[in-house]
Amino acid sequence: MKSFGRGRLALVFGLGVMVASGCGEDAGGAAKAEPKASAQSTADKASTPASASDKKVANAPATGAPTSTATTSAEAPASSAAPAGNPAAAAGPGQLPKGTNGILPPGEADKLLPVGGKPVVTVLDKGAEPRESLAYDLSKGQKESFGIGMDMTMKMDMGGRATPPIKMPRMNMLMELVANDKNPEKDVFIEGLMKGVTVDAGADAMQKQLSETLKKELDGLKGLKMTYWVSPKGEVRDSKLVIPPSAPASAQQMMQGMLQSMDSMVAPLPKEDVGVGAKWSAITRVMSNGADFLQLARYTLKQKDGTKLTFDVEIEQVAAKGTIDAPGLPPGVKTSLKSIESAGKGTMVLDLKQLSPVSSQTNMALKMSLHVEAQGKQEDMSMEMGMGVEFTHPKK
Repeated sequence: MKSFGRGRLALVFGLGVMVASGCGEDAGGAAKAEPKASAQSTADKASTPASASDKKVANAPATGAPTSTATTSAEAPASSAAPAGNPAAAAGPGQLPKGTNGILPPGEADKLLPVGGKPVVTVLDKGAEPRESLAYDLSKGQKESFGIGMDMTMKMDMGGRATPPIKMPRMNMLMELVANDKNPEKDVFIEGLMKGVTVDAGADAMQKQLSETLKKELDGLKGLKMTYWVSPKGEVRDSKLVIPPSAPASAQQMMQGMLQSMDSMVAPLPKEDVGVGAKWSAITRVMSNGADFLQLARYTLKQKDGTKLTFDVEIEQVAAKGTIDAPGLPPGVKTSLKSIESAGKGTMVLDLKQLSPVSSQTNMALKMSLHVEAQGKQEDMSMEMGMGVEFTHPKK
């Protein structure tokens, strides 16, 4: 199995980042943008894996909510009776089916949200009066720069060979967004450019060594481009990601997971009028690195000041299927999930007139095990990961 040792490590790492970042991509496939790391203390808290059903999941500040790059969202107020046969109500309002070991039976996810389907937004509580419609009001020609920082802790067991816990050096990305078009429906076309990637040196010898390795892997990502459309209700669609050919294959696979959190910059908004205290959930289909997940984000509107909104966010994920068709692995390698637990919490402040959040922090905790078959051999792997992600704006 040594012939693809680095590849399987990249696979597990890439999947872990994708899942732990709590973000989404459309079923059709273009990966999205990036996560950010929260402070070192945030990563420490996130390092304890949490079950999606565990309410004591890492008490972290939150990232924006995930949205799928599907089209308009479907919405069903929790107060109304669910129509017979409505798959979105199968697990109850604001809930995901649990499956076995976090993995749904074949075809079960499609009953709730098919691949390429619309995000399912459900109002759980309309909140206090006064209530009003929430909608993004973006303008053609807007330009913004923002930073993403990400801290991670992780430990792995590969074929019975356990690695000690690793605290990754902080990764920082500088992004620029431009609103280049606006259609009659007020959907805005966004173009993004990665202006730079840096890795902190770290505090000890291990982190310094990891820092040098990551710098070499990530340097080629400068110039990465992305595009997507976003609607006034925060629905992201037609996302595309272009990674520079100069980026090493391992970095490209890593970014396919890390960049999923661009969707998390845009919170899906309910169609109903809501007030402070309102709660709603959004179910999306998250696909990356050959994996397929259902993701639930629950939003609580804590404060509203004009166009500025403050949310608490909770995130849960379950696997839509047990197989993983990851790119970049040698022919004949088969990878499957044995179990997964993924959940997180955070806070987010956004301005409905801005392209990116005013601020956003989240902690995610992930625990998963995989089974790999290759060259007539079989091997089990497991991983625990904690991740803190932070969005910031450079001081002017």
